[in-house]
Order: sequence, then C-alpha cells, then structure tokens
Amino acid sequence: MLKMLKPLVESTDLAIYSYVKPGAIHRYSTKFKDLHQYVRLLTSSLEVYYEASDLGDEVSKGRKSFTDVSVGSLIRRALQESRRFAEATDLPEYHLLMIPSVISATYTISTLGYMDIGRYQKAMKSLLMYSSPKDAIDVYDAFRGFPSDLGRALGTAGITPGLIKTESLTVSDLLEEVSKFSKLSRYLLGEGTSVSELVTRFTSTYLDTGDLNSAAVSSYALLLEVYEGVRINPLIKDKKDFLNLLKLDNKLVKEGLVKNNLIPALNEAIFVGILKFEYPKS
Repeated sequence: MLKMLKPLVESTDLAIYSYVKPGAIHRYSTKFKDLHQYVRLLTSSLEVYYEASDLGDEVSKGRKSFTDVSVGSLIRRALQESRRFAEATDLPEYHLLMIPSVISATYTISTLGYMDIGRYQKAMKSLLMYSSPKDAIDVYDAFRGFPSDLGRALGTAGITPGLIKTESLTVSDLLEEVSKFSKLSRYLLGEGTSVSELVTRFTSTYLDTGDLNSAAVSSYALLLEVYEGVRINPLIKDKKDFLNLLKLDNKLVKEGLVKNNLIPALNEAIFVGILKFEYPKS
C-alpha cells in the first residue's frame, strides 16, 4: 500500500537528519558525513516494503494470517537489496525492525481506520511470535557473519540452523537467544523502554514545540538514557544548548561510544508517531 511509504520515508529522513543526537548520526555530525547511505537502506529496498505493507493489509482483511506473511524472508530480501549500502554503514538491523513495523502498522490502520499503539504492539508481537523456524533461519542467513550487532550476537550466542530446526525457534525465540548480546533484540522483546513511551515523547514534544526535528531528538534522548545511561537535554533553545550537545557528541564518538544501533528504534517511534497524526481516532 503506497500510503505507508510516505510516512516511512519521512520517518527515516527524520531519524537520520534531525538535530544533534549525541553519539549517533545527525545532520551536523563531523564523524558521519555521508548520511545518504543510511537513507539508501530504505530506498534501495522500497519494493520489499511495498510488499510488506500489502501483506499487512491482506492480514487485516482475513485473506492471510500472521503465520502466512513470511516475515523472515521479507527481512532477508530487504537486506539483500540494500547490502551494498548496509556494508558501508553500521545500521543493517534497520530492516529487522522496520519490515515488521510496516506490516503491523498497515494491519492496524486497515483494521481500525486509525493508528492505535496497543493494537500495533500486539500485531508486532504476534508477527514475531507466530513466525516459523524457516523465518528464523531466513533472519539467521541474512545476518550471519554480517559486520553488525546482530551478526556478532548470533556468533557469540552459538546459534546454528540446526539448533533453530531442532528447537523449532521462531523469530521471537531467535531474538530471545541473542538478547544478552544485542540491545535491539532486547528492545524488540519489550525490554527497557517501549514504542508507546517513545511515541508519546515524540508526539508530545512536537505538540509543544511544533518542531519534528526536536521531537525526534527528544525520543532519542529517552533511548540514550534507558539503554546507555547517558542523560541529555534534547531541546535546543539557543546557541549554548546546540554547542553543548555537539560537544557531548564529539566526546562520545572520540571515546568509541557510537550509538547508531538506537536509530532503528527511533525510526519506528517516529514512523508510528507520524501515523498517529495522519490517522487519528475520530
């Protein structure tokens, strides 16, 4: 469904190009200068995202179930499409979160006519929980040996296709197995902060400031505090605020504390937040 692609592209643009996000990619970064390669993770695989959205609509109409979606195959194909750009970034897990997000968002809006966070979260959980061992193997094959957080976590956790088949692991089970070594996996399993909290932070900040960039950084600040223990003042009211954030950004990067692994969760929150504005409950 094409109507999902506009907010998806907008949310990716905001997650990447918004104001100073200490430790992560942003428009003023002196460390990450080629930001377009991060956007290409999405644009290079838009056909897969269109298919994912269409499948969410099919589930809402009862023509398919969540078990028929083959979410693992969609994630694998999306990563294959953007592999050249994913290898140049440290963000290949983008598809691990945003493919299920697009399916669940489309399902929710097509079912209810508006974006409901509770229904969306239940859809995400069902999609991952009721996936098949083949889906889990597709995710494994996509990320195995990949220079990424999840790729390294799979190796550290000792996951193999044989184990997935023998234990009949779903994608949710696979994430559970690697959660000790992957922050994004813990987020997907609902540990730490939730998408509901992030969306609330995003929407309330936007309503207060009228600035989508500030709203994005405010949600990032929540992620940074919960998963990294770093607290920041996300709102830029004057030049001093801007310079303080930029100074902290340079400090974190110099210390090797790069936090781009938080960007997929931020992207999801912005995507759902935009949909809350575009498809409100009447």
